[in-house]
Amino acid sequence: MVRFIFRGLLLAMLGMQISACGGSDDNEKSEKYDKPYLQFYNGSADSGAVYVTVDETNNIGSAVYGDATSVVSLEQNDVQLSFSQQDSDGSSEVLGELSANIATGKKLLVVLSGDTSAANFSAYPIERTELVSRFRLFATSVLSTGQDYDLYLAQSGNTFADAHLLSSVSEGALTQFESWQAEDGQSFSQGDYHVYLTLPGEDTPVFESTDISFQYATEYTFVIRSSAGAIKNNLELDLVINSSSVNTYAAIDQAAQFRIYNSLDAKEVSVDIVGAQDEQRALTIAANGLSEFDAIAHGDYQLSGKASDDESFAFSNQLLSLTQGRSKAVVLYENAEQTLDALTFEESHLPQNVEHDVQVVNVTPDYAALDVFFVRQNETIATAKYRAQNLAFEHSARLTVKSGQYEIVIVHNQEDDTQLLLTRSPMLNIDQNENYIVSVETSTNSPSGYEVVLLH
Repeated sequence: MVRFIFRGLLLAMLGMQISACGGSDDNEKSEKYDKPYLQFYNGSADSGAVYVTVDETNNIGSAVYGDATSVVSLEQNDVQLSFSQQDSDGSSEVLGELSANIATGKKLLVVLSGDTSAANFSAYPIERTELVSRFRLFATSVLSTGQDYDLYLAQSGNTFADAHLLSSVSEGALTQFESWQAEDGQSFSQGDYHVYLTLPGEDTPVFESTDISFQYATEYTFVIRSSAGAIKNNLELDLVINSSSVNTYAAIDQAAQFRIYNSLDAKEVSVDIVGAQDEQRALTIAANGLSEFDAIAHGDYQLSGKASDDESFAFSNQLLSLTQGRSKAVVLYENAEQTLDALTFEESHLPQNVEHDVQVVNVTPDYAALDVFFVRQNETIATAKYRAQNLAFEHSARLTVKSGQYEIVIVHNQEDDTQLLLTRSPMLNIDQNENYIVSVETSTNSPSGYEVVLLH
């Protein structure tokens, strides 16, 4: 365990990392903001949920990668901050500690970056000011590559030719942007804008956002980071405001991806995916087969499938919407009408190395709902921490589980309050940095007639 302890003098030096291009007037005060404030953003791609504790007893919340806590007001200026995450055995690991003096009327934004084995906490004091129909804009980066980017801003409807270069954004420093607008050089008019990123000094965008709505009269902070879920290493832009809601923007031309699982025991399935502008895919998925991830242009597609040996066992023209920088899974199964069907869901965009967002699908038509238990070696279903209950046929549920070994147990609750144990898996390892799918399905290969399949 590596611990980083920051003292008051170092914190004052960290505060100096705010770039000189447009910082707030230190003499500007607002009666509205009469306390010290704190917010935490997690930019460490190999972390799980990181918890923030103030003065050893006050837990103010947690944040996963690309997420933030809400802004909280504090009753005193001098505080001791601790940042920790839970290990797979439930014990708490301290990643870092910080001794801070936060001035009244300022928000301390603490940003975690780097690997948790060498955690880096940057502390940025931001003056909070009362604004009317205006917003202030800041930016930083948590890219492990250390690559800087020039950030341009354009009002919605304008092109890059009309965009304004605000400043360069660097890892480990917070920049406040100056406005080109005549009303106030320190803030921007509320409305919709496009963001462009270029390499320093270049004039070809490597990133263009969709419309971003700045609807609140407050401060916003952009964080440049890498995607780290089912799609890895793409540029993404997080927009942090004074709540736990962080909006994430992928590049407007970023590809999506999909993969397909055929849950049928004995039928090979041909799948057609047809989109606009001749964008299409034709795949054949073997019985019990899982395709590789396939990158494809984002957009809306028609999804059709049929058994290779029986064209009447089919479905056609289901909607498959694929979003920029996101991944979807398609599960093929036999529905209650005994014909082919498809269930789709979006896969997690979060890192999967400490905590795993497992998507559980029920394609067993014999029961209206099932209970799915992830049982560790020292547990029973009564004490199992991770479970998906009343999971209906043709539905899916997402569970977040810690790395470890699990027996997956499937139970049906009958009307007379008795329980049927339909099937159970052997002990399975869920410990890879992969997106996992658990499929509960009928199976002619299983003595019980049911089976649990772990996919990644």
